[in-house]
Amino acid sequence: GTWGEAVTFSAWRVAKGFALAILVGVPLGILIGWNRIVSALVDPTIQWLRPVPITAWLPISIAVFGISDFGAVFLITIGAFYPIVINTTQGARGVDKNWIRAALMMGASRFDI
Repeated sequence: GTWGEAVTFSAWRVAKGFALAILVGVPLGILIGWNRIVSALVDPTIQWLRPVPITAWLPISIAVFGISDFGAVFLITIGAFYPIVINTTQGARGVDKNWIRAALMMGASRFDI
């Protein structure tokens, strides 16, 4: 009877961590991809921290959050955050500028784009 509860609890943690990584990573990746100032300020830090393995974040998580649910969610978020930011940045940089200009001419706002 406890196996299903444990799987559900773990899946819920993974979902929370992944959702948090998406909520932070996608807007940050778009900002880095489209704004040179944000790219110059934030991208070096992300590239510097990206190669750090998840297991290296474990002592930091325990020191800051203790042995808690949020510590596990933090580690899952860190694990998903870097691939999301890198891929979103490359996707934003890969958009053809003519498509952006065409959308602006047709009445789209920067937020819509």
